[in-house]
Amino acid sequence: MVDYSKWDKMAADMSDSEDEEGGSKPVVTAFDNPTSVTWGGGDAPEEERLAASEAAAAPQAAKAPSSSAGTPGADDSKRAALTDKPARLLTLTRNGAAVQDDCGAYTYFWSQSRGDVAITVVAPPGTRASEVEVKVTSDASAPTLAAQAPLGHHLKVSAKGAILLEGDLTYPVALDPDDPESVDWVLQDLGLPARPAPESAVESDVSTADQSSERSPARAITVTLRKHSPIAGAALWWKGAVKGGPTIDMAAIEGRDAKGASASQKVWDEAMEGFRARVKQLKLERTEVDIG
Repeated sequence: MVDYSKWDKMAADMSDSEDEEGGSKPVVTAFDNPTSVTWGGGDAPEEERLAASEAAAAPQAAKAPSSSAGTPGADDSKRAALTDKPARLLTLTRNGAAVQDDCGAYTYFWSQSRGDVAITVVAPPGTRASEVEVKVTSDASAPTLAAQAPLGHHLKVSAKGAILLEGDLTYPVALDPDDPESVDWVLQDLGLPARPAPESAVESDVSTADQSSERSPARAITVTLRKHSPIAGAALWWKGAVKGGPTIDMAAIEGRDAKGASASQKVWDEAMEGFRARVKQLKLERTEVDIG
């Protein structure tokens, strides 16, 4: 039998994991009328929330992300003063990266803390919360335990009927056990250059209203996901947001101590192998019971 207690007590900094700082879920307030909220002393983009009359049209209501995702702070302003990058860009890519298309326009950004990953997808100008759809679904073939909280493996973000980003997440994320289909997301002005509107949304005869919408600031859908780690008390550092996408230099992650990373990686691999063995054994036991 494998002794898992050593992983529960592990406190070393890991290449892909580190001691996790506890955090609380964001408190969401419902408004009867559309309300604007400003973060960071007024230098943050405007955030749109659904009024009660619009909520019925958008089951996945926008929720404010955790403090580690998408909120500009004083540190980013100081860093921006020392570089040629806007503070907003530094916030969207903290411990992550920006992804651009072949024309150099931004398509999505991602950032991470010890406990969360925030993926910000660029949306067409004029996008409203009621036109946004965000889904995080599970992979039925992925190994799981019966007592384990539901996990999400696949992300799909759409707006105005067009898919903006879809792909498998680099690592599984923890879903709300009471409502696995619930996803925390918020719609804001991007405050940076936009990606071209999806071709499916462009028509040959553009009205005056559509032209006005195209000139408005680009929008951004920030999806906040809670990391899942098979090792109790540890958090997982991601190399990328979506499988097949760009990856980052793990040594550049802020606040991460790379000392002893190789040894920690070995412990991590052993934990994952032990987890897979437990799942396999449980499946065999269920099969024997079913046959008998």
